[in-house]
Amino acid sequence: REQAAREAEAGGRSGRAAAAAATRGRAAGTAASAEGSKPSTYEPPDHYKALGAKSSADDAEVKRCYRKLVLQWHPDKHPVDRDLAEEKIRQINNAYETLSNPLKRSAYDQMIAAVERRRAGVRLETSFVKPRMSIPKEFMLCPLGRPDHFVRVVADDMLRVQAREEVPGVSFREFFAAARFSLWWLPEVNNMCRLRVQSSAAQGVEGGLSLKFGLSDDFADASESDVMLGVVQDIKKANL
Repeated sequence: REQAAREAEAGGRSGRAAAAAATRGRAAGTAASAEGSKPSTYEPPDHYKALGAKSSADDAEVKRCYRKLVLQWHPDKHPVDRDLAEEKIRQINNAYETLSNPLKRSAYDQMIAAVERRRAGVRLETSFVKPRMSIPKEFMLCPLGRPDHFVRVVADDMLRVQAREEVPGVSFREFFAAARFSLWWLPEVNNMCRLRVQSSAAQGVEGGLSLKFGLSDDFADASESDVMLGVVQDIKKANL
């Protein structure tokens, strides 16, 4: 009887240990699944860090930092780590191209501030904004944190987000001609508007090629944004 009791107790301990291990396994699997299902987030490049400059640096300081790093990371000085040096030079040149241009730097600073507000969950007060006065007649669209990428309308009315170096065969004028948009105001429809491709303005009955905003749930490949932009077929869905 004592032997049977000891065997039963040992079996009970083994069963409890196996159950606990299974529970831990399920928990670990659930955690891993949850971790894997987290949407990827895009981090904009830190141009100030790339140049080793403060965000308050003036033009002269930005240029000084640029010249210093270009000499330091010239690929000829790094024959062993040439690939690393070339990547560093690319980052340095991209940073200087943005920060040395007042308009590009201002747009970049605004994007960084918007990213920080989003991280902090801060919402801007927009009730005072008057769109007809605040929005220019023509404008371009850049993804948040990517001042060198532009939304373009290419062949077959397809939307693409591209930087100039991604389409080397396209001239400067041609590249940005496909990246111009405008708003078509509709006072007869509760003062709403439509976002349209500027090159198509006033064409056809609907006044041009219009775009729509859709939730990412409507797009199978949406991974980095809650809202997606696309060409609209049903014109009623274009009213904003």
